[in-house]
Amino acid sequence: MLSDNVANFTSDLPVLIMHSRHDELIRFHHAEKNFRLANEPKMFWELQGDHATACGEALNFKEGVEKFLVMIEKTAPKAA
Repeated sequence: MLSDNVANFTSDLPVLIMHSRHDELIRFHHAEKNFRLANEPKMFWELQGDHATACGEALNFKEGVEKFLVMIEKTAPKAA
């Protein structure tokens, strides 16, 4: 299970977790646990739909990715 591996993974790489409460294959609490265990910077974005259609809501998906990219830009070390 991914969340078991996350506990042993240390990194300062940005993490984006996107998941839907309606996913019946991979339950929402797994995403919450992975997010809780991830190092900063991190962002959680809730999707809509089931396992196969959660990314089908393109505007919501795109908004999440764009906000994550802005977050990365703000937290990235400045070049000397």
